[in-house]
Amino acid sequence: MSEGAAFGTDQNAPIYSPYSQYSPVSEKSLSNAVDNTAFYKEIVSNSEKRLPNYKSYIENKRWLEIKTENTRYLYSLRKAMNGLATTPTAKAAAKKVFLDLEELTYGSTTKNSEKCQNAYAALLTDFADYKKTVGM
Repeated sequence: MSEGAAFGTDQNAPIYSPYSQYSPVSEKSLSNAVDNTAFYKEIVSNSEKRLPNYKSYIENKRWLEIKTENTRYLYSLRKAMNGLATTPTAKAAAKKVFLDLEELTYGSTTKNSEKCQNAYAALLTDFADYKKTVGM
């Protein structure tokens, strides 16, 4: 850009802006060239290791621990699962897991043991189904 020129009239290409239509969707974007599959699989595997913690939290009525577990490491789980889900079936399976986690959080907020137990059982089943659909 030349100093003193009318703003934007001397630009040949669109400028970068985080809100621009050109930034993340451009074929020139470096973020499109990175394959995060191995990283996402590691997050899913590590998150799966944390799922058994919920059982003791529910049995001991440690409601705040359930919410803390959901935000401690499982926070990254949604992005990882969506990154691995490339088919409509896998996306639907991921959505079921998200809904189970939300139901578990709601059950802990209302301090309802039965709701938490049901959500936890559904979470284990739906998580296993998701892993099958993405080939893990």
